[in-house]
Amino acid sequence: WFSLCLDDINQGVDARMQARLVNEILRRLRERDPGARMIFCPTFYSGDGSEPAARAYLTTLAGALHPDVLVFWTGDAVSPPVVTRSAAESFRALVGHRVVLWDNYPENDNFPTMNLGPLTGRGPELCEVLDGYMANSHCRQNQANRLPVMTCADYAYNPWQYDPARSIAQAI
Repeated sequence: WFSLCLDDINQGVDARMQARLVNEILRRLRERDPGARMIFCPTFYSGDGSEPAARAYLTTLAGALHPDVLVFWTGDAVSPPVVTRSAAESFRALVGHRVVLWDNYPENDNFPTMNLGPLTGRGPELCEVLDGYMANSHCRQNQANRLPVMTCADYAYNPWQYDPARSIAQAI
């Protein structure tokens, strides 16, 4: 598995050129290993895609990106308290590819807070829209993040049975 992340850039935002780059890297990887897989984080990676610039970018990306490439998405916002099925469906429809939730929990973007509680605001129905889940922890607080990351793993394992209170108690 390989990933190319072009998130958080503000120059050279060209969906067609980005897709060409990702497609070429995937082609070269598959020359060496036919089973190579790729996940791409696009420049527009959050929200439902309704904003005009995001819509234009994602629509172009959908037509140019190799169909085997999965796409990262962070949810309704970059670090949302709630990730909704409707935003996931809208984003997936626009990008036209399988989508993996790159959940920015317990990440804190260097704010002086720690996210130590269980994962919340992620309904079980997301697994019917999304094709994967990845928690984005904050590396500087790696050991402290282990408790909330364990709850993320618990959610990803079985979102239909996930109980935040039980999960954090088990993690502790």
